[in-house]
Amino acid sequence: PEYTGQYCERCAQGYVGNPKVRGQNCVPGDRASLVVRVHPQRTTISQGGEVTLRCQVSGNPPFYFYWSREDGQQIPSNTQQRAKGEELYFPSIQPSDAGIYICTCRNLQSANTS
Repeated sequence: PEYTGQYCERCAQGYVGNPKVRGQNCVPGDRASLVVRVHPQRTTISQGGEVTLRCQVSGNPPFYFYWSREDGQQIPSNTQQRAKGEELYFPSIQPSDAGIYICTCRNLQSANTS
């Protein structure tokens, strides 16, 4: 009863999760933990190219997003947060932008990072 769709590809009403993502199941919304994933997980972009990192979340909204770098450096000033903070857009990649970016997401119940 927690899945819907011809191929059980969606969670039924009252359930959260993303059964299309390996390892995720549909669980009752009131017991769901906050699951956070950044996509793409790894990418290589030529200098001057553009890229968007997306923070995919399952859990109970509303969601609050915060982006940071693993090395502690500031997020480049030319980046833009889009889609209420869910996306981090780089309009022109520079060598100094290389690194591991972390999305931290909070809702009213918990917080998690990816």
